[in-house]
Amino acid sequence: MMPAHDQNEVLRRLAVNLEKMDLSGVRAVVGFDGFVDEISTVVGSRTGAETFEAVRTIGEFGAMVSGAAGRSFGREVVVKRVEGGGNGPNLADGLVSLGVRVDLFGTMGSPRHPAFDEIAARCGSCTSIGTKHGRTLALEFGDGKLMLNETSGLGELDGALMRAFLSTGAYGLACKNAAVIGLANWSRYPYMTACWRLVVEEVLAAVPHRPWIMVDLADPTGRQTTEVVELLGVVGAMRDGGRAVLGMNLNEAGVLLGHIQQTKPEDEAESMMRAGAALREVVKTEMVVIHSQRRAACATADGTWAVDGAYTSRPVRTTGVGDRFNAGVCAGLLSGMEARACLLSGCAAGGFFVRNGRCGSARELAGMCREWAEGRLTGG
Repeated sequence: MMPAHDQNEVLRRLAVNLEKMDLSGVRAVVGFDGFVDEISTVVGSRTGAETFEAVRTIGEFGAMVSGAAGRSFGREVVVKRVEGGGNGPNLADGLVSLGVRVDLFGTMGSPRHPAFDEIAARCGSCTSIGTKHGRTLALEFGDGKLMLNETSGLGELDGALMRAFLSTGAYGLACKNAAVIGLANWSRYPYMTACWRLVVEEVLAAVPHRPWIMVDLADPTGRQTTEVVELLGVVGAMRDGGRAVLGMNLNEAGVLLGHIQQTKPEDEAESMMRAGAALREVVKTEMVVIHSQRRAACATADGTWAVDGAYTSRPVRTTGVGDRFNAGVCAGLLSGMEARACLLSGCAAGGFFVRNGRCGSARELAGMCREWAEGRLTGG
């Protein structure tokens, strides 16, 4: 773990690099999920027809649920907004905000659900696969979020549909021009292993360069060990076609380590670095990145690193923050930054999003890094 003085020096250099960074000529390809997200707050108590006190923490809400065991339980939620989401669209949003041209592919419905119109307008292209999309009731709290996914139609995306989709050539052509390829949300799609294997065999094998490949499984809780091990083998095979980065949050890292009979990490720098190294030893990717609300760590062939994150106890928005973190890491990788700077770039992108409810531009993230280095970052 870096001393605070050293981290502040890296932040200052990162701020300069972000201000100079120009990714306007960079292309990215992101796929293949798509969810219509209902971003919601749980009501603790009503104070008026339009006002209420929210349930503040997941622990508080959990106590309510536990206390209702053996009885009925009802609780009001307020939907604050409905938007096109999922790991892929959210990653695309983060990359576009940093200047990257994104070709987005995903399960956005046929016709495409209007919730995806905003991100579609910002991307270079947006292509829906199949006829279904997922739905998410996202319950946001001060200390995290609960994502309740409705996935009954997502089995439509299977190997046969993916093979037919790839045969059109649009995805393969986009990948041949991409500096980074994002593969997101394996966990909610029952046949995504077969889909990713086809990408490895039919697309990555034909890419003439070695792009970065950002892989985000989403929370694999509930998937069987045999499925997880098979999937990790497919992710490992991506190294033949590019430089794969396996990114995850702390909970997801614990689930993966449990499937390979290793100890789950604590929210502590040394523990997270060990976890990253252990996963990288199994998967053999270029990099493994693990983040929590308070810090981030990574493992590469050159070693392990950890940084303190841009934590705030007063988040404006938490749904999708991990995807914006991944976008910040990608920006660092695309700009040739060192591992520590890539982690801090991710933390800055996630920290800005949590505080402002939107993605920051490279210049805005540079300003945040300076405030952070000078101890002036608000919302700690």
